[in-house]
Amino acid sequence: MLKVIKKEKGSYIIQKEEKLTGYSKNLALEQQIAYQCAPVLLDIKPANLLIIDNTDWEDVKKIFWKTDIEMEKLEMRKKKIMVFLYRREELQEYLFSSQIRYFLKQNGYLSKSLEGMIAYLKRKYMLYQTKNIEFPHEVGVFLGYPLDDVKGFMENKGKNYLLSGYWKVYNKEFHQDKLFHYYNEGRILLWKLLKDGITLRQILENKKEWK
Repeated sequence: MLKVIKKEKGSYIIQKEEKLTGYSKNLALEQQIAYQCAPVLLDIKPANLLIIDNTDWEDVKKIFWKTDIEMEKLEMRKKKIMVFLYRREELQEYLFSSQIRYFLKQNGYLSKSLEGMIAYLKRKYMLYQTKNIEFPHEVGVFLGYPLDDVKGFMENKGKNYLLSGYWKVYNKEFHQDKLFHYYNEGRILLWKLLKDGITLRQILENKKEWK
């Protein structure tokens, strides 16, 4: 069975109960992915972070095999994996725009390829895990967050924000509350599709129908 442990603005956080097997287990994992990564699944955001149990890694690879979403392990703990899910074309376009590129160069990202940029981010995550450096907050731009909000977070150490949702907002000229609402609607849409028996692979293969 699936256990709803929290309901937030029409969206659900799902806890997988012990002894799930077969279809129920797959559905629980797909619901978890949909909750954490709806914007990238629906192609309205270039990337998301996904935190899963180590035991789910092979199943996650199967879900995204031969789709236009790529994956990279960023962080591995004893029981959890942090996975970076991204759409190559959209992410590359964003990261190599002039302002983002300059910002990343200031933070040590000198590679001219997307693979090199992600590899350096992964290295910084590993150094953070060993407590050799601070958390690499520039990961925000890798997730498609507005540059002003990433800079604002870093300069204010996560405080003094105007709005907190999918990220903390510092630029008052942008109406991120409407964007966050759009992301929430995406979560709800995916929840309904999965509940109706449509799999994530089917959603990814027919993404234009769901946008």
